Amino acid sequence: MKNHLCDTSITVKMDDSRDLDVASICRSIKCWYQDIARRGKVEGKALYKNKKDKSLRESLSELKYSCTIWFQVRLLEQQNKVLTTKWDLLQQCIVPGTRRNLEPLYESFICNLKKQLEHLLCDRDKLMCEEKAANHLVDEFKCKYEEQINRRTAAENEFVVLKKAY
Repeated sequence: MKNHLCDTSITVKMDDSRDLDVASICRSIKCWYQDIARRGKVEGKALYKNKKDKSLRESLSELKYSCTIWFQVRLLEQQNKVLTTKWDLLQQCIVPGTRRNLEPLYESFICNLKKQLEHLLCDRDKLMCEEKAANHLVDEFKCKYEEQINRRTAAENEFVVLKKAY
């Protein structure tokens, strides 16, 4: 709808040669003006409703965004409380003097890891020897298989030659 109002004017010319019903003409003009006013009122209400709906949608969108932020803050606060409680419990489990005695604990842990490494290296050496032996057996079987294939091929060729000969 346009943002400005325009004036509507009606010019009535009188023709004296005929009888004119002025009352009927006035009623028609009044009906036209009422129709124009009614359409303007309907269009105005529609425009107001659209603007109001748009404003309401924007407000609702802002409210949803605010609620989302609020829920995230609440969730973070709850997680913070849980972590604080866990931290307090862990602090209570550690005896104050044991913090200074952690180095021997780490040393024993490192020593155990070194022993495990030595065992793993020993196992690796054993497995490498077994792998070599297995590969050697595979190579032997491969050679035997190839010899058998060659014998079979030779026997088939000899059979074909003998068959053609007779």
